[in-house]
Formats: sequence, structure tokens, C-alpha cells
Amino acid sequence: MHARPKPAPAGTLSYLRIRAAAGALLLCALHLSGAAEPLTLAEAERLALADEPGLAARLAEAAALREDAVADGQLPDPELSAAAFNFPVDTFDWNQEPITQLRVGLRQRVPGGAERSTRRALTRSRAAVLDEEAALRVRDVLRAVRLAMIELAWRLDEARELEASVELLEELEQASLAGYRQGRGAQQDVLRARLEQQVLRDRLASNAAALDAARAELARWVGDVARRAEPAVPETGLVAPAGAEALARHPRLRVLEAAAVVADRGVDLARTAYAPDWSVEVTYGARDELPPAGDRPDFLTAAVSVQLPLFRADRQDRRLAAREGEHEAARARHLDALRELDRALAAERAREAELTTRLALHQTELLPLARETVAAARAGLSSDVVDYAEVVRAALAEIDLRLRRDALRWDLARSRVRLAWLTGDARGVAFAEALR
Repeated sequence: MHARPKPAPAGTLSYLRIRAAAGALLLCALHLSGAAEPLTLAEAERLALADEPGLAARLAEAAALREDAVADGQLPDPELSAAAFNFPVDTFDWNQEPITQLRVGLRQRVPGGAERSTRRALTRSRAAVLDEEAALRVRDVLRAVRLAMIELAWRLDEARELEASVELLEELEQASLAGYRQGRGAQQDVLRARLEQQVLRDRLASNAAALDAARAELARWVGDVARRAEPAVPETGLVAPAGAEALARHPRLRVLEAAAVVADRGVDLARTAYAPDWSVEVTYGARDELPPAGDRPDFLTAAVSVQLPLFRADRQDRRLAAREGEHEAARARHLDALRELDRALAAERAREAELTTRLALHQTELLPLARETVAAARAGLSSDVVDYAEVVRAALAEIDLRLRRDALRWDLARSRVRLAWLTGDARGVAFAEALR
């Protein structure tokens, strides 16, 4: 007869729902045409969490510990004994002597104090640690996916910018060559334009390698979709909520808080060792007839035994002291992590403010000034006031500033992703809550 399958734990069902939803999304993606299709950040996050082995392992282990917790709360298995007492060794006839018996006994040990309930609570606390580790894994995966999407988007932007810059320098080369043929420039101007083109082409080659690496990193999380999709990432990134309250709910801290609870349960379990274990035993002794006395009565024996914890100094006391030390260590680790996260939050907020200021400076001051410089240089070239070298220098300065502006823009998005990891964001919290 087959046992009825048990329902999956709630966290596992939530995880399966996430997998099903993301799997449907993946099937839709596989039916796309060969052309590159936009891959939104939300879609990438769902795909990454749909089949994430680290997350599945933590949820499965937590479910296993909850099964163990049920077993930990039960009494130990009873012991059945069978014995033959006082058999004569000359004949091995159990009717020969009146003291010969066949005994069957049942013995049950009862752990002292609240050992069973404490063990059950301890195992459940260990499962809670894994639940918080699963929530932390969700946040780690989301951070990794977002950073991979940003890296890919930045490399694609950089490639487009470099290609446009090469075309611009090709136009300047042609203009320099035409001016040189008309006697209005020097051969050095033509060579400079060609040299700068080759420098940009070298940067394009480096960009192509970085682009392949970025797609490979994203494919680690979302699969082959990354190899043909164009990332649709908001340039502003994710704006994390402010305040220390959000930081206090960080899964890393909650993991350590749950570990401190485990250590506290360990202290409770060590204290139960001071309560002695009890044992109850019932034995039935059977005797056969003994001529000429005839039938003889059988015997029933009941016994109770108890442990005597007389030597506590080097056993119970030591183990209790060890568990208390582990509890103090767990609390210290939590405090250390809180301080580290607080420092990281302050540093990241300062970096976000710096990047925001620098990006605004590039967009409102530096780039407009660079465009005006290029326009002025070209106007001066038409009036024979400046040479082609000056136009090339102005164009290169504008190209460099555009690339720096783009790098700052995506650095700001990365900073906000790291802030979202520190303080949480709506989508990340929703994914984590679905596992509970």
C-alpha cells in the first residue's frame, strides 16, 4: 500500500509558483523571432529566480528540517527485551527447577525536563535560518542580475557611441584629405585623423570582448535569452528607500538574528541536561508446570529508573557554558554585520550623491561646452582661422566627454542597485515574501 504523498511546504509552493510564472515567460521568449528583442529588468529577474539552484537548495533543506522537528518532539522508541532466566545447564529442561523463567519486557525512556520540546524548537529555528538565507539569496540574485543587465546595456551604448565616433572621424579624415589636396592643410592632419580612428577601433575591439563577457554573465542567470536580447534597463536604476529601518530588515541581519535564536535554543537544550532522564519497564515472566506441584504462577515486574546527574561540573556545566558562549558570539556577529551594513549604506549614499552631481555637470555644462567648441572649430576651419588638427582635438574631446557621461550614468544605476540591495526595493521584497 503506497503512502499518501505529503503536501509540499508553503515556501516550496511559492517557489514553484515563481518557477511556473517565469517558465511561461521563458516559453514566450523562445518563440520570438531571430531579431533581438527587448529584455526588461523585471523579466530578467523572474527568469533568474525561476530555476536558481542555490535558492531551491535552501528551501528544500528548510523543509527537511521541519520534518526533522516533528521527529525531534517524539518519545524515543520503546525497547523490547526477551530473556531466559536460571536455565539448568545440565539438562536445559525449564521444568527442572522452580526458579526458571522466560521473560518478555518493554522499556520506555522518557527524556527529562523539556528536552523534546526544546529539541523541536531548536530544529525549527534552524529551518528559520534557512528561510532567511533564501530571502538573502533572492536579494543577492536580483543584485547580480541587475548589475549584469546594466553592464550589458552600458557596453551596447558604448559600442554605439564608438561606432558613431569612428564615422565622425572618417568624415574629418575625408575633409582633412580634401583640404590637404587643396593646399589648406598638412599631411599630419590626415594622419592624426586616421590614427584616432584606429585608436577608437581598438576600443571597439575591447568593447566587443567586454560585450561577450557581459552577455555570458547575464546568460548565467537568464539562459540563452541573454545572447540575443537587448536589455531594456531604466537609466536611473532603482531608487532605494531611505532610513535605517529598511536596513534593519536586511536579510543578512535577519539570518544572523535567526542564528542567534538557534544559539539561544542551544542554551535551553543544555539546561535540560540537568533534569534526569526516566525509564519505565514492565516485564512478564512465564513458568511452566512443575510436577508434582502442577501449575505455577507467572510473574509481573514493574520498574522505574532515573539518571543521577552527580558529576555536573565537567559535563553539564561545561556544555552550558559552551552554548552560552555560542549565543554571545551570535549576538556579536549580528552587531558587527549591522555596523558593516550601516557603513556600506553611508558610503554608497555618498557615492550616489557624487555621481548625481558629476552627471549633472556633464549634461548641463561640459557636453554643451564641448559641442560649442566643436561648432566653433568647424566655423573657424571654414574661415581659415583654425586648422584641421584643432577640429580633430575638439571632436575627440566631445567624444571622450560623451563616453564619460555614459559611464557616469551607468555607474549611478549600479550605485542605486547596490542601495537597493542594502535597503530593499518593492520587487525584491515581493519576491522574498512569496517564499514565506
